[in-house]
Amino acid sequence: MRSGRVVKLVTLGELIDSYFELHLPEIPRTATAYRQLLGWWKEALGEREVSSITPQLIAAAKARLRAEPGPTGRPRQNSTVNRYLAALSSAFSWAKRPEVGLASFHPVRDVEKLRESKGRVRWLSRPVDEERSELERLLEACRESASPYLLDVVLLLLSTGCRENEILKLRRAEIRESEGGFTIPSERAKTEEARFVALEGVGREVVNRRLEQLPPGEPFLFPGDKGQAAGFPWRAWRTALRRAKISNFRPHDLRHTHGSYLAMMGKTLPEIMQALGHKRSETALRYIHLADTHKRRVSADVNQAISGWIGEIDHSAPL
Repeated sequence: MRSGRVVKLVTLGELIDSYFELHLPEIPRTATAYRQLLGWWKEALGEREVSSITPQLIAAAKARLRAEPGPTGRPRQNSTVNRYLAALSSAFSWAKRPEVGLASFHPVRDVEKLRESKGRVRWLSRPVDEERSELERLLEACRESASPYLLDVVLLLLSTGCRENEILKLRRAEIRESEGGFTIPSERAKTEEARFVALEGVGREVVNRRLEQLPPGEPFLFPGDKGQAAGFPWRAWRTALRRAKISNFRPHDLRHTHGSYLAMMGKTLPEIMQALGHKRSETALRYIHLADTHKRRVSADVNQAISGWIGEIDHSAPL
């Protein structure tokens, strides 16, 4: 073991099995997905010794993974293949820890990821964008909803940019009134890192009102049945969208709306990343591109007006 020869005797399959047993219990949110993703690598390269796993070998396996049909019978998308790589990278990162010592080299880091699409960005138009904007129509429909939660959930998603799960499972103990916000614990955060979310304006009003209405001892801001948090009010949501005449819009798009508004207000990329809890700048860049589109539209509007004014000038008159 001191000479490092033990590492050479370990196969990738054994490394993955140890990762399943010792590390996956520490990351319960991704455990199910990683079992499935790493199962493919175990079948493809599991018999090879860890010391023989090279970036070239992984790249060749990546190409096979991209070409072969997935569980649905269709070729896997680039983003899906990248998730397979991320799972294998996580296993090697763990195996290289000094206290684990199952790998002395991290070959996945030298394998290039596939290019992914920028992702879907759908946001609500604002009162400054059009008369009777989508934002106004949706909030009006939510106010008229019979659901006791819909309006407050929508307002919090809009004002914080959080994910639905982060808001619906928000606990009283996680709210830090003196600091003007709340903490999302690592076990409920997508990045598996705890983060602080600021509460201002309408978001703070919603939280304060709900805290006043909660019965003593109730842990959740949106209580459900049998001591659990409430689920998302899907029926009321679909009804509100229909009444507001809004199509192609998901609850997660409220998070995109928050990010889009930040970009349109000229916020920087680090500010957007911090507000939305992004770890990678690539994820937040979609909003910067949207801000550029918005700037072009604003520029087009003002230039159309200028063109009209210029057209009214008598160009034959002497200067």
